[in-house]
Amino acid sequence: MITLTSFSAALGAELDALGYPAAPKRATTLAKDLGLGRTQAFRLLKGLSAPNLDSMAALRAMGVSMDRILDRVTSQTQPTVDVQISGQSVPAVVQKNPPGAFATVLLIPAGAGQFELLALQPGAVAPDHAVAIQGLQFPIRSSLAIVEDDAVTLTTLGVQMGSAFRVAQFALGMELLNSPDLPGYSAFLIDWRLPDIDGQDLVARLRKNSLAPIFVLTGDKSASASIAKALDFENVHHVAKPADEIILIKRILHAIGHSH
Repeated sequence: MITLTSFSAALGAELDALGYPAAPKRATTLAKDLGLGRTQAFRLLKGLSAPNLDSMAALRAMGVSMDRILDRVTSQTQPTVDVQISGQSVPAVVQKNPPGAFATVLLIPAGAGQFELLALQPGAVAPDHAVAIQGLQFPIRSSLAIVEDDAVTLTTLGVQMGSAFRVAQFALGMELLNSPDLPGYSAFLIDWRLPDIDGQDLVARLRKNSLAPIFVLTGDKSASASIAKALDFENVHHVAKPADEIILIKRILHAIGHSH
């Protein structure tokens, strides 16, 4: 797994080799050279956001080698496992214990590629199949706002999408529009038929507040004409009910990646 942190570290090494100014001037200089805001450049250097295609092209023009960055990232990448926490499977980057180091936390295989955390009590002996670890790093997950007035469907979508996103659930469209967190969501998954607001109106109002991908979820074929109008907005997608969970997650992740 390539993390933003490992990418930023490799980028920093490249900039060092080019004789680039050190902090605090580095972010300002990089922003100017890449045509970014200083905050965007700072986030890029700190591993808080990824470069877009234009930024990558500008970095290459400066002499930054993406091949060397990927080589460094690959050599530094640590194994990723699925850890069971509070009944949910969460991907985590494992920091293993050095040989001979005292172990206090273990990963225990739980089948199907899953692991459970186990705290080793003083004086206890670790099971033979356990993996001693120093810590776990949980990758930052994109946030997904789901709007669905049917409580059962909303709960089901929340569980399904929760395996890949930080999910916020709303039963009504106006609840989402009035949320102070609205500009920060990475993507939206909305039901087209809501009791409080027309789907086309909801898409239009969301697009005024956010450029994040919008996925319209519906099984109503009679709404095709109005949905087609909503698709005229940038980065709006249609999903037919019932949606395949794995494919839907991939589509949303792909759209988020192309939005940055």
